[in-house]
Amino acid sequence: MCNSTHYYIAKSRSLVLKKGKVTDRYRFSLAGTTIPSITEQPVKSLGKLFDSSLKDTASIQRTSKELGGWLRCVDRSGLPGRFKAWIYQHSILPRILWPLLVYAVPMTTVEDMERKISSYLRRWLGLPRSLSSAALYGSSNILQLPFSGLTEEFMVLKAVAESIAKAINTTKGHSKPKTIRFHRAGEKPTIPAGGRLGLLTTATDWQLEVDLDKQLKIPSRITSTRLRPDMIIVSKSTKQLIILELTVPWEERMEEANERKRAKYQELVEECRSQGWKTYCEPLEVGCRGFAGRSLCKVLTMLGLTSEAKRKAIRSATEAAERATRWLWIKRADPWMNAAGTQAGV
Repeated sequence: MCNSTHYYIAKSRSLVLKKGKVTDRYRFSLAGTTIPSITEQPVKSLGKLFDSSLKDTASIQRTSKELGGWLRCVDRSGLPGRFKAWIYQHSILPRILWPLLVYAVPMTTVEDMERKISSYLRRWLGLPRSLSSAALYGSSNILQLPFSGLTEEFMVLKAVAESIAKAINTTKGHSKPKTIRFHRAGEKPTIPAGGRLGLLTTATDWQLEVDLDKQLKIPSRITSTRLRPDMIIVSKSTKQLIILELTVPWEERMEEANERKRAKYQELVEECRSQGWKTYCEPLEVGCRGFAGRSLCKVLTMLGLTSEAKRKAIRSATEAAERATRWLWIKRADPWMNAAGTQAGV
């Protein structure tokens, strides 16, 4: 018991506010051991750092510097340009999305990050410095490049994740109503309106993970894989796993994107099921022009969102996609800055 107590003390932090300011004047102890203050030892939870400033400013600046460091490291690797671009799309982009979700990052900061990324991509691929972001990331171009814009991915993924997280919090503590309904002989039982419950009501310990720890991994207790889905929802008590993969394609290619992502994760789903986990894999599509795919409505219904919550979630995701695409269109003719902060082409 003593060892267990010390274990939790080591993971604990104290925080005292006096007149709205953090103070270390007062200290707390348990079993003779002083609990470190958040000033002495900042704590990280779900990838988010909490320190005595109680603000995200320092963490956002650190994230921006990390992005610059990763890009410079890849740039100096000596690899061919197309390999460098591949590393950005499949390694750097997933790593940078999680901090953007957990911190209150201003849109201007996201735009600055995307300008920095675009500068490196143009150089790696031998593209003109004056090439617009719409040409680099656009999904409606005749010649489409296989890259995702940070702004668009960030806005849509965050909107979907927030809606699902809200639904999980709403259903926590919810238990199925235990009622007895009587029917006449030979009569088929009917489910009353509003009586259809979604997957989120089947457990109370659902955990939503979105690119957790900078790059999302399927928990090792389930299976080992190199695949990195956008979101997973896990219930340990009922051994249920929901895999969600988001795509923001051109509307005419939604079905193609859905089939491609479903085939990509089919082997993983079968492996998880063989380990005794009830596994669902659902690709999500939100069109870049702001139209929700049928898959999004299907998934929200499967999870158990009510009609009003489902409408809000769909509206939030489609508006995010529309804003991101509109931003690319508005900026298409603007002069772009390179990583050094000078105007491209000058």
